[in-house]
Amino acid sequence: KLQDNHVKKRKLKVPASLSTPVKAYHMETDNAPSNYIELSHRPVCSNAELPNEVEDQISNTVLCFNLDTEHQDGSLCSNAQLGDQAEVEISNELPCFNIDSGHQENLMCWRIEEEEEEGQDKVTTHFDNEDIYDEESFRLHLSLDESDTGLDLSVNAEVPQDNCDDESDSDSDEILDQAPNLHLSVSEKIKLLLLLAIKKKHKLTYSAAEDVIELLGLSEDLSFLPSKHLMKSAIEKYSFGLQEHHVCPSCGEYIGIVTEKSFECDVCSVETDVEVNKNNGSMFLYLKLKDQLQALLQSLPDNVQLDMNDRKKINCHNYEDIYDGAMYKIFQSSDTITLNFFIDGLQVATTSKQSAWPVLLTVNELPLELRRKHVLMASLWLSKKKPSCNQYLKPFVAELLELARTGVSYRRNSIVKSVKVKGCCCISDTVARPMIRNSTQFNGKFGCGFCLHPGVRMANGKGFCRSYTTSTSVYPERTHQEVMHLAARAEVRGIPQSGIKGTSILSRLPDFDVVRCIDLDSFHAVVNVAKRFVNLWLTSPHKNTPVPDFKIHDKIKILDKRLMAITPTLEVSRAPRSLTERSDYRGHEWFHFVLFYSVPVLKNVLPARFLNHWSLFVKGLAILMQNSLAKSEVIYADRFLHQFVSGIDNLYGPQNVTFSCHLLTHLKRSVQDFAQPFTHSAFIYESFNNEIKESVHSSNGVAKQTVKAMQLKFALVKMEQELRVDMTDKQRAYLDKLNLRGKQLANPSLQLESAAMLGKPKTERISKEMRLAVLQAGGVCRPDNVCDFYERFRIHGEVFHATSYSRVSKRNNCVVLLESERVFLIESALVVSNECFIAGHYYQDRKDTKLSSVDLPHLRILKSTPSIVLQCIRPSDIVSKLINFTVQVSPEETLNLACINVLLMEMLS
Repeated sequence: KLQDNHVKKRKLKVPASLSTPVKAYHMETDNAPSNYIELSHRPVCSNAELPNEVEDQISNTVLCFNLDTEHQDGSLCSNAQLGDQAEVEISNELPCFNIDSGHQENLMCWRIEEEEEEGQDKVTTHFDNEDIYDEESFRLHLSLDESDTGLDLSVNAEVPQDNCDDESDSDSDEILDQAPNLHLSVSEKIKLLLLLAIKKKHKLTYSAAEDVIELLGLSEDLSFLPSKHLMKSAIEKYSFGLQEHHVCPSCGEYIGIVTEKSFECDVCSVETDVEVNKNNGSMFLYLKLKDQLQALLQSLPDNVQLDMNDRKKINCHNYEDIYDGAMYKIFQSSDTITLNFFIDGLQVATTSKQSAWPVLLTVNELPLELRRKHVLMASLWLSKKKPSCNQYLKPFVAELLELARTGVSYRRNSIVKSVKVKGCCCISDTVARPMIRNSTQFNGKFGCGFCLHPGVRMANGKGFCRSYTTSTSVYPERTHQEVMHLAARAEVRGIPQSGIKGTSILSRLPDFDVVRCIDLDSFHAVVNVAKRFVNLWLTSPHKNTPVPDFKIHDKIKILDKRLMAITPTLEVSRAPRSLTERSDYRGHEWFHFVLFYSVPVLKNVLPARFLNHWSLFVKGLAILMQNSLAKSEVIYADRFLHQFVSGIDNLYGPQNVTFSCHLLTHLKRSVQDFAQPFTHSAFIYESFNNEIKESVHSSNGVAKQTVKAMQLKFALVKMEQELRVDMTDKQRAYLDKLNLRGKQLANPSLQLESAAMLGKPKTERISKEMRLAVLQAGGVCRPDNVCDFYERFRIHGEVFHATSYSRVSKRNNCVVLLESERVFLIESALVVSNECFIAGHYYQDRKDTKLSSVDLPHLRILKSTPSIVLQCIRPSDIVSKLINFTVQVSPEETLNLACINVLLMEMLS
């Protein structure tokens, strides 16, 4: 009844107390691996031909269908002899092999007994050997899927046990030498893929994922129930290799991969136990970069080319992406891809003193949105102590050197291609950068890694600080050759030379400039400057001390009232919060405050000379954030930033010329080398760091949990590559929905060439005024003057609202910038003769009012009300939304502002 090639092992959990486990054999090949019990020279799915002693051993443990007696041996029996009513009662609960239908129903770990009571069949169940194992300890799935091949019929004592309740993976601490084999059909792999995608999207633990599939099993007859062990096996098989690298706990020397139980350091001769070294935090995890790159390149859509020459530029002479930077052009080659890599420490959990130091990477040759989507992780250090970067980065640098020589091969469209790989730009914050460059920290003498400014040590309150005042002299910029010379001299003399302690391991990378390729990271610099000055303004002065003119701590309620009344666009991820909560601001909130809100909110509160000075910083930054940046504008922005830094001395005192302020004077070189800050910003990596924190579910095995989350990400990519062609349309659509990042776009109710109309329309007769506006815009109205009105529509992924749309109260999405550079207020969107028109009113600029003495072109002051004349425009006339809000700057005056969102590229996700 049961054909040989239809039987297949799915999952078995064997209790430790089971004395005589029987192992697997393969019915097609007749082969029995070593240690396996030989069932017969021609195994079949029956106990009838087995010797009695073997039958005795397996009778209570192996679930077999007996061909002679036509019933199920062991703890499983057939439904064939049960009445129809009894079959219905058990069909959704107890898996059995049904002789009549010839297939396995559900999944079972009980014995079924039939009794007759009051003329009706009664089915009772109980566990076999219930004193040995419970419901979760023993399962076998016999599949009759025609696509299945091969057979394993066994209780396998070597199946790993899943006794771990958390995500620490303590049940699989050993690093696998090779990926496990998954004896699954294509349909089962697809189900496993979808389950893992759910796990990743909703950050589920393995136990939660098992509960999801168990819930599905209660509602329908699933022939395949993935387990925790199977999910882990799939991740191991489809992801990349994970290695443990050790460093000496005594001297910090890199040891590498250790296969023995202990190791002896070649430098200090200290012998260390491997397990002790793990517990002490002198070990890090490494994920092979080659495997990750290969999987990434093979997963790219067919229309994505690794060729920066295919891009369309707004202006061929301007900076628009990293490819336009001078340093990138040194690495550029038709057979080479380049990597930006980010190294920084983060606190994984507030309850732990351990910090994680991941090495994260992006591929520059991908389109910007794909760069940010596909962040790779090469290694992870987790310890209470900081790593020695020259030791920690050894395997990373070694692999980059190998990839620069031999490259990585990948297959796309059945064609095998190969590219070489080079490290291009290292991004890190002020604390990590000196560790990587092997130089003095920012608060030490010659702490700047970009110039020879020594810094001035001066008193600050009860302590001391190092000021980077510009009033002393002009200092030359460092060069790669000079730093390498100073590093060699420092290693000979044993003391830092002009702030350089020794050679950086990154200097081994081909064409890598240890000054210019270790970037200053504008993201952290801007955030630190913003924090510094807002705290200067709002922190209460000490008692019995003079109150500086810039102190406005007593007016914070006025600032909060203005700030929290602002309604930004949907693209701004968070509405403004009170300045009393500024310690909790995220990086992007500080960016929004500086560029959009700060000057209008501070007007007539912060004294004019301080506001004018702050506006220099805002303007310089706004210029550099443009999508298309002329080379002359870089010089222009640098002038404003230098004026801002040089003005701090007189207005706030030299002790407030911090290192972050000093870094603003080096932004020009950073842009010239790698283009605008959004091409090499830490923002994308900081967002990924949040994913790392969210992947931690337990205080045990934090590093493993983090790396497993990365492995899951790549396992999904590779599984989808293999299985997508075999998936149904419904399965593909479901997986695509799970893979979407951020909010899912609503399905349009009407798709036109120029716009996607959203929501249910209102069909109405148009007014004479509206009819005239449509005609003036080139439209043709219907004879009955009837058309459909919409309150929402979408153009190139951006959602726009009409003024009548009331479901969103804290966002304003109805003010737009047009190609003509005029500002337009959207009143409604209408479809006339299958054409979309946007009806509304033009705003006029107020040319008699300024926010400060510094002109800020990205902040436009509009008249309080738009024109009364109704006009219609076409969707193609719209350039972008504007951040529109009003600020009452005095009892008599309210300003209506429209801000160009210069951070769209920086915040792109």
